Amino acid sequence: MSRQTLKHLCFAAAFALLTTACGEGSGNPAGPTPSPANGTVSLTNQANTPIIAVNITSCSDDSWGENRLESGQVIPPGGNRTWSVPAGCYDVRASTAAKSGSWWDRTVSAGNVLQLALSSAANEIAMSAAKSR
Repeated sequence: MSRQTLKHLCFAAAFALLTTACGEGSGNPAGPTPSPANGTVSLTNQANTPIIAVNITSCSDDSWGENRLESGQVIPPGGNRTWSVPAGCYDVRASTAAKSGSWWDRTVSAGNVLQLALSSAANEIAMSAAKSR
C-alpha cells in the first residue's frame, strides 16, 4: 500500500468518525433532532399599574443587569410579555413606578415556560408606600 493511499484511508476514517460523533450518518438524513436549549419566562401584569422594568438574571449574578423592556416600553395592566432564555436558574424582578416584585431561584427548563405574575398586592404595597410619604 502506497503512502498516498494510506494517507487517504486515514483521512476517510477520521472523517467517518467525526461525522458519526456529530450525528451525521445516524440514519436520519436531516441529522439528529436538536433538543431545545432555551426556555421561556412569561410575565403577566395583574397589577393596576404598568410594569416599567423587568430584570432577568442568572441566580449566580450579583446584580440585576439591564432592563429587559425597551426604552419607553411598559407592560400594561392585564398585559403579558415573554423572553427566551437559556435553560438554567434565574432571579426575576418586575418593577412599577412605586414597587417591585421579585422571584428568586426559579428554574427555567429547556422547552418549557416559567409563568410569573405581578399581582395586585404590588398595588396595595405601592399605595401604602405613597401614603406613608
